[in-house]
Amino acid sequence: EVFSEEWRTLVAERAGIHEPLRDVVSIYGTADAGVLGNETWLSASIRRFLSERPEIAKELFDKERLPSLLQYDPHVRYIEVTTGKTLVITNLDSLHPACPSSNSSSSSSSDAAPRAGHISSDGTLLRGPPPLVRYHI
Repeated sequence: EVFSEEWRTLVAERAGIHEPLRDVVSIYGTADAGVLGNETWLSASIRRFLSERPEIAKELFDKERLPSLLQYDPHVRYIEVTTGKTLVITNLDSLHPACPSSNSSSSSSSDAAPRAGHISSDGTLLRGPPPLVRYHI
């Protein structure tokens, strides 16, 4: 849920938070894919700047309501749209060598190697392990 900068300020005041742009953040996620993006100090600062200048925000976003400005970590999530208009979100944590395998005591290092790619339902070759979630858009 998008919240206003006024709400961020109000929550910070009531909670005694002195740096609301660092300590009150928006996080976006889904039940299927988990956390997909979050505000940073920089994105919250840009949003605050735009909230104080609605004419610039309307020119940028073509809406009265200011959207959330979120960032994602490309080392954790790979997000792509296939040629068949499917949004694919892949969890890259399983590619990291420090991630324990589900059966680490009996698997060799070659068993734990991720697949180089797989074919999506629309025939597109995708990178990495099978995706967490697919949304047709």
